[in-house]
Amino acid sequence: MNHRFNIVPYDVMEIEYVTSYIYGMKYGVIKEELLNLNGGRKMSYKNGYEDNKACNSDREASKCKLQHEKIKSILLECGEGSGSRVFTTSDDTPFQIAHVTADISSLKKAKVLIKFSSSVGFEGEFNGTIRLKYELLRVCGVENPLSLAVQMYEKINGDLTSYTNTEDSFAFVFCDRVSFTGCCEYFVTVTPIEISDARATVMNGKMALLAQSS
Repeated sequence: MNHRFNIVPYDVMEIEYVTSYIYGMKYGVIKEELLNLNGGRKMSYKNGYEDNKACNSDREASKCKLQHEKIKSILLECGEGSGSRVFTTSDDTPFQIAHVTADISSLKKAKVLIKFSSSVGFEGEFNGTIRLKYELLRVCGVENPLSLAVQMYEKINGDLTSYTNTEDSFAFVFCDRVSFTGCCEYFVTVTPIEISDARATVMNGKMALLAQSS
């Protein structure tokens, strides 16, 4: 014969009644089964509230957690070229081929990236020689020009094709650190070191500056 028991457990969270159709099972066994389902912990409304509160705190912390560093200010400036110059001898006057100016007063201990590119046209005897010095300089405020880097361009030992006008590209990248706050100018000069049985034309000078706080 089946019996219906209304059981009110002492330590189950807000369960008003548990109805079961049981044959040959005592109340103590039912209580033990309920506790096992809850991992042996006593359940209460308070415990459930605290668990839910803890989960909410974790969710809020996840939302508020800073995922990336704050983006620093970045400054980008495009420079200007100065035209072209033909070199036929090492006595020719150096030529400023490009420059770029930037106000870095908004940056702290600025890291500066300079990119320079240009073209070189050349022609001459087969055994002619061309040596050009490209020098990057910086002037900040009223300071004297400071040499930062030197790059050499060379055509020697049969690099020239007899009286055939040929064009090359010449470029470099330089990284600088500046503690000065104010306007700084970067420029590149070209100096003929050696020109023999040939002529060289420097042109298409371009400069770009990218700066960011350290």
